[in-house]
Amino acid sequence: RVREAREKLPNGQLIFTAHSVPQSMAQTSPYVRQLEEACAAVAGGDSWKLVYQSRSGPPTQPWLEPDVLDYLREHREPAILIPIGFLSDHMEVLYDLDTEAKTLAEELGLGFARVATPGTDMRFVRMVRETGCDAVMIGRMAATNPWIFRQIEQLVTTGAFEEASESDRQRLLAGYFRSLIESEIP
Repeated sequence: RVREAREKLPNGQLIFTAHSVPQSMAQTSPYVRQLEEACAAVAGGDSWKLVYQSRSGPPTQPWLEPDVLDYLREHREPAILIPIGFLSDHMEVLYDLDTEAKTLAEELGLGFARVATPGTDMRFVRMVRETGCDAVMIGRMAATNPWIFRQIEQLVTTGAFEEASESDRQRLLAGYFRSLIESEIP
């Protein structure tokens, strides 16, 4: 997918994005190091930059930087955005990158391309399954998303993805928002 974006925008800078977290949290985990290792592996020998998106929390609390929009404003170079910290093109990726970053790039006259997340790409699904990561990943998601088990099993066995019912989607969103309300950030 990165190669395809490179072909569309050969002079674009590789800009990897991940969810920002409070600096205090980042200092006590391997989060940044692991992201940097993944970025370097994907970029090969090409130059790249890791930036962050989806910052939340009180403005007085320092979070990882630079923000993707601030970086685009400051560097003003054609950009290939690669959301390496995200598995699917969900709300944050679509809004932060496909709406805000793309609009800013257009306003600044910058070339812009965005690489899709792995999502349900069968190569990714197979890799997750073969490495044993599926149990950990699915287990974490399943707390508010019980139909994910049916979806993953069907995808792996048939290559088709079961559409969630409206009630499943509502339960998922309610669980997600409940977890946001109940969670405390250090």
